[in-house]
Amino acid sequence: IMQMFQAELQKVLEDEDLRSRLLLRVGWISEGATALSPVWHYYRRDPESKTSVKADRPPLTQDQVQECVATLLRTTCLPGVLLRFRSTRPLGTQTQSEVVPFLISVGLRGQHAQEAHTALTLLSDNGAAKLLGMCFRPERMAKSAMGKAVEEAYLQTPYTDWTRRSSTWNAPAAAPAQEGSS
Repeated sequence: IMQMFQAELQKVLEDEDLRSRLLLRVGWISEGATALSPVWHYYRRDPESKTSVKADRPPLTQDQVQECVATLLRTTCLPGVLLRFRSTRPLGTQTQSEVVPFLISVGLRGQHAQEAHTALTLLSDNGAAKLLGMCFRPERMAKSAMGKAVEEAYLQTPYTDWTRRSSTWNAPAAAPAQEGSS
């Protein structure tokens, strides 16, 4: 996948018609410092219109995107970097959905795992991945179904004095300044 991604990025640099189509019609890129260094915009999901809209993050340059892809090509085959890469749904000969989500788990230890994680983070929600019809997104940090069930069972036990806590944390109010102190 990363080799195909790298080839498509190279096509954008070589093909003026493709670059102008992505610039004018689609809007995934904008002109950069030079004609051969376009910038790729970040996108976010708009829940009201149910479409992707440009995010406020500063765009990535073509060189940065190519460096991220090169980093992923170099590091993901090393041991301990890519722990899991699988579809979250069963794949058949004909897929009914327009979207096929994949889960990528990156290791926690080592310099190469950190480089791969940084590259994936930079490519997350970036328009460059749309060249292949992809979108990298970080995992939604929510409790698993098993974690929720264990918490609920623990809170139901009669010998614990735990009560349900609010899921939001509020910062304590600042102490008033005392007179005479500097």
